Order: sequence, then structure tokens, then C-alpha cells
Amino acid sequence: LADWDTCSVTVEDMGAGLLAVAGGDLSVNENTRVTLDGSDSVDPDGNIVSYLWKQTSGDRVRISDPRSATATFIAPEVRSEKNFEFMLTVTDDSGFSASDSCLVKVLNRNVPPKADAGADQKVEERSTVYLDGSASNDPDGSIISYSWRQVSGEPVTLPNCNNRKIAFKTPDVTEGRGTVDLEFELTVMDSDREIRRDRCVVTVSWVNQKPVACAGAGQSVKEETAVVLDGGDSSDSDANITSYFWEQVS
Repeated sequence: LADWDTCSVTVEDMGAGLLAVAGGDLSVNENTRVTLDGSDSVDPDGNIVSYLWKQTSGDRVRISDPRSATATFIAPEVRSEKNFEFMLTVTDDSGFSASDSCLVKVLNRNVPPKADAGADQKVEERSTVYLDGSASNDPDGSIISYSWRQVSGEPVTLPNCNNRKIAFKTPDVTEGRGTVDLEFELTVMDSDREIRRDRCVVTVSWVNQKPVACAGAGQSVKEETAVVLDGGDSSDSDANITSYFWEQVS
């Protein structure tokens, strides 16, 4: 003898094949754009219909396009290495979700200083010139040293050349040369010991110096005698005397 009966088995889809892939961990420099890539996420028996990126640790950053497979953010400035964690959640067309996380390590990178030796200058001979590096700066630290040197032109003395501002006297310029160029270089170093340089040119022009007239010493003479007036000791420091003229004033 035999008997039989039936029963039904309901198999529920649990979305077991859905896989979220947030991508590998990353190491990036500060102030760079970072891409979070979840495009390798898969659903073997359906379709992924939504993506959602959320930050789960680290200083808060702004995520661009957090509901797309790939999202981006700008790594912030950091004084030392810092970790930022992000979680990707994907949802398929059956309503099932899966999540995965990735770690982004942001590295501190020194921004070089900017050296600024100031604008080029046009000055006269025998004058005082000021070289000023005050416009130099360091965006992420401080400038710890300044150094000036002359790189071309007639040598001049640079006192206190390790100061931010220095002064010097311009040399004489030969009349026939008209002008001479003196070039100077400023070197700055930041707190991370990175250096930058900048140059400026000082153009020195010839300026005619007045001659010195010398009418000679006073004299005592007898009447009716010839008197010699002698201006031979007159001089001109930067040219030649081309004429003499005598006149009685009293």
C-alpha cells in the first residue's frame, strides 16, 4: 500500500549575490582631488539602482556627487598624516543593499615659499638704494631666513645681507656709459627648509656733478702793479672744465 501528499517550498531572494566594492585604500597629497570609485560593485541577478557615499571618520569634507558610482572630494590641508574613511552603500532593483568601506590617507606636503625681491629700480649714482624682500611669503608655514647677494654689475657693499630689507650706496658711473645695471638675488627658506629665489635689477644713471670753482687766495699788492688771478685749482670730479669767466663784484 502507498500514499502521497504535496507541499510547497518558497525560495526567497535575499540578494546574496549583491556586492558593494568601494575600491582600494588610497594615499593622496593634501589639496588634491580624490576620486572614490564604486563602479566595480555588482549584482549578478539584477541591477544596481542606487549608490550612496558617506564619510564615516576623519575631519569633515564635502563629497561631490555622493549618489553616483564615482564621487570626488578635495583632500584638506593637514599638518601631519590623517585618515579619512568612506562607506559605499549600493541598492539593487529588488530593494536589497550591501555596503563596503575604503580608507583614504591624506599626506602633508610642504608648499614652497615665494621669494619676492621687489620691483626693478632706476636710481642715480651716489644715492641710497633699499632692497626689500617683505613681499616674500610662505602659504603653509613661515620664512625663517633671507639672504641677498649681487650677481652682476659693478660690485657694491651689501651690509646686513641676511636681513629682509637692506640698503647700499650706488657707485659712480662714468659719463660716457650713461647707465649701469646691478643685479641682485634674494634667497628665502621656509620652516621646512625649502628654498626659492628671485632677482631684481637696479639701473644706476650718471648725474653730472657741479664743478668746484677756486679763485685762489686773497692777495695784498702795491698800487699800479699787475695782479694775476689764478683759477687753476678749480676742479670737476666727473668731467672737464670747459670755460672760465672772471668778473669784478665789488
